[in-house]
Amino acid sequence: FSQSVQAKTFVFDFKLTHYPRQAEEMEYFGTMYGREISGQTLIRLTLKSGGKTCDYLFLRDTSNNICAYKFADNALAKIPESALNSPIKSGLIYTYFDILTPYKFWEGEYIEPVRIGQAAYLFLAKSPKKGVLPDVKIALSREFNHPVLTQILDESGIVQRSFTLGSVKKIGDYWIMKNAEIRDEISRDRDKFSIIRAALNENLDDNIFKPENLGK
Repeated sequence: FSQSVQAKTFVFDFKLTHYPRQAEEMEYFGTMYGREISGQTLIRLTLKSGGKTCDYLFLRDTSNNICAYKFADNALAKIPESALNSPIKSGLIYTYFDILTPYKFWEGEYIEPVRIGQAAYLFLAKSPKKGVLPDVKIALSREFNHPVLTQILDESGIVQRSFTLGSVKKIGDYWIMKNAEIRDEISRDRDKFSIIRAALNENLDDNIFKPENLGK
């Protein structure tokens, strides 16, 4: 799982639907640009709803260095590390941490075999920064090594959020996530992420991934 690679670049158009338990659903649309080079992953995400737009930039490398930026209301801000486990936007469940997925490279402890629609192995990914970033339980498919279920834990080991992969699609030599769902285990609200269009190995300008160009 930690050695899996993605396309050198990708562009996804997506729909993000928030399903509160006691209110009407809300829809967001956006575009995600990604690049992986020399062990560093960069993701720029544009989120649109109600005539308003937010731009985000996520950076992660194999040495557990992560950071995120947000451009909204004509202001650019770097997200403090202590806030990375908070929602990217009020009313959503997805956090900066969920998109950065730094646990891909954390030390893992094998727990047990499980069956979640298919045979899988359950691991505990241990946070290198206790009290700042959460531990994560990951169930990896025995056949393909992809995450079947990912659970974000609080400091007491109680599950706070659960991420499940819905379906995948093959484009060229790569498998991409077609849709997935994340659920708040406390409120029982959930977000569904669906890719509408996808292109891989496009020629993307480096300027797309510079913090000072968010909002442009």
